[in-house]
Amino acid sequence: MLQMEYQNSYNHNYLKLKAKWEQGGKMRYQYRILTLRNPQGLLRTDTYSEDGESGLRYDISSKQSLDKYFLKGRITTPWMEELEAALKEALWSMEQYLLDYRNLILRPDCIFQDMESEKIQFLYYPYYAEEESPDMEAFLSFLLDHTEENESRLLEIFYDIYAEWETLREEFTAETFLLLWEKGKQGNQEKKTETEIWEEEPVQEAGEECGETEKRMDLGEFFFGRHRKKQKEEESFTESPAPPDEEEMGKTTYLEVKPEKEERKLFGNGRQNRRVISLDKLPLIIGKKGGMADVILADGSVSRMHARITEESEKIYLEDLNTTNGTYKNGIRLKPYERVELWKEDEIKLGKLEFTYR
Repeated sequence: MLQMEYQNSYNHNYLKLKAKWEQGGKMRYQYRILTLRNPQGLLRTDTYSEDGESGLRYDISSKQSLDKYFLKGRITTPWMEELEAALKEALWSMEQYLLDYRNLILRPDCIFQDMESEKIQFLYYPYYAEEESPDMEAFLSFLLDHTEENESRLLEIFYDIYAEWETLREEFTAETFLLLWEKGKQGNQEKKTETEIWEEEPVQEAGEECGETEKRMDLGEFFFGRHRKKQKEEESFTESPAPPDEEEMGKTTYLEVKPEKEERKLFGNGRQNRRVISLDKLPLIIGKKGGMADVILADGSVSRMHARITEESEKIYLEDLNTTNGTYKNGIRLKPYERVELWKEDEIKLGKLEFTYR
């Protein structure tokens, strides 16, 4: 099982994984390739040794894991084509260096998209397949759950791929996914071509002339229109409800008194920040990228997706979304994806913008 930890260091954010990268006093082959060659399509990686512990550090600065990237947006066909190209690049690069493709972790929280270049990169964990089976189900379920509803062809492909995974299980790999994706795309293209042909050549029944068709439409409109008019007239002559009994009118019922909901807001501090952010509707994403954030803060120190505020069991939580300039609570910087509870009068800092929670 992956034991992930996040770290801030000199304006860089890292994902850390424990690993014994030495064997007999030498660095093992896959670790050496990963850290010294930096294969294309994979997250840039280096090693660390601290407090008697060793492992790998993956640079995730200015990137967003897919499970966070799609908190608001939905998966579309153009995005899937970008994912396809990125995955092909990663697999090709791994093949050049004889890296085991089974160690490519295709989990939504281990696939990252750069928020500026939109480039997608993958996490490679050396020798992982020797200890555990890759979790492909999480990846396929994520695609199904986050696809745009009107992308019917895309959903059809994903359902077919998922069904194939249920059959193959451990034999299902990233290469299998790409092959099935290509097959599904080709099948959908053929269906699209057939649809276009049918649309271009409308079928006309034998013996039916254009005038007859128009006549049927006119008759249908006549009968259905008359039916609607009659129905409307019947509704307009429905009996009015009987007036309430005088004795019943004299009774006064007690209204249920509910406690007023506590007002929750972030109040901007300083002359340059007079913004007030209401927390009535949660979850709420704060950032500077339209379409991905609910509240837009047009400030250069704020990340495109900066922070997320949620509510659980009537408690309010603040979560950092792997920011460049940090999310702070009472002067303490949160680690990437760290979540903390908010209390009244807490001082919040998003980049250089300061707020007070009241």
